[in-house]
Order: sequence, then structure tokens, then C-alpha cells
Amino acid sequence: MKRLPFLSMLSMLFASSMLLQMPADARERTFRNPTVGGYHLDYCREWAANCGWPAAHAYCRARGYRSAIDFDWEEDNQVTRVINGGQVCDDEFCDRITWVTCRD
Repeated sequence: MKRLPFLSMLSMLFASSMLLQMPADARERTFRNPTVGGYHLDYCREWAANCGWPAAHAYCRARGYRSAIDFDWEEDNQVTRVINGGQVCDDEFCDRITWVTCRD
């Protein structure tokens, strides 16, 4: 019988434990160019506050997912809408989330 080196066995155990931690029915979805009320999703959850992850997370929660797991954004001067509060940003400093991946 061939014996595996100790580090190989540890690597295999770690990988197996990670797979067991993920629910079999976990659902993920990536939203490209997410919108709120017909406008691009603003980079900030509230007007000029809680930017980045908080906005991506709020978007996922609003769509029935537990959380955001990844996202990207651009400084591209698009008209956007803030997800909490609903303000529309139509100035040169408006940034938008370009995609967000949500998970149950």
C-alpha cells in the first residue's frame, strides 16, 4: 500500500472539510449591470456613505439572497440610484457597481 506524505494528507483533509461546509443547495447568481428603479446601482448604499460591500450586500438582500460574495465597480460617470434612500446621482462623481455575485 502506497503511503501519502503527511502534507498531502492534510491538504486533502482541508479540501474535504471545505466542501462539507458548503450547503449542497447553496445558490449563487451574478447580476451584471445591476439596476435599482431603472438606474445603475450606485457604489454607495446611502448617499456618499457605506460604499462598496454595503451597497453590494444590500442589493443581494433586496433580491432575496443572504449576502454578496464578490462585486466590482467603475468610476464611469453613469447616472445611478442609491439603494437605500433612492437618490439619483447624475454628476461626474457618480460611480456604479458593474456586477455583483450573491449567495444564499
